[in-house]
Amino acid sequence: MHNISKHNIQYLYHITNIHNLRNIIMYGLLSHEVAHHHGLIVNDISNQSVQTRRSTKLINNIPLHRYVCFYSNIENLALWARSQFSGFTI
Repeated sequence: MHNISKHNIQYLYHITNIHNLRNIIMYGLLSHEVAHHHGLIVNDISNQSVQTRRSTKLINNIPLHRYVCFYSNIENLALWARSQFSGFTI
């Protein structure tokens, strides 16, 4: 939590499709890897080219897909990209 207070982060955001909410409520927010392994993603809105790049990334020798992705700013590149290519409004 030190980094959160150090950078004055007040909120954390997670992007998902509304059809995934039931499983999130039942099982909690899970990593990309775990959610897909257990078939809990009803509608995957992730950018597959980004997921391919992330699949090779490590943080502290742990694959990035074993972490849950959060954003500290609601105005982020991932949400903007989804709105541009999917026709929905932020």
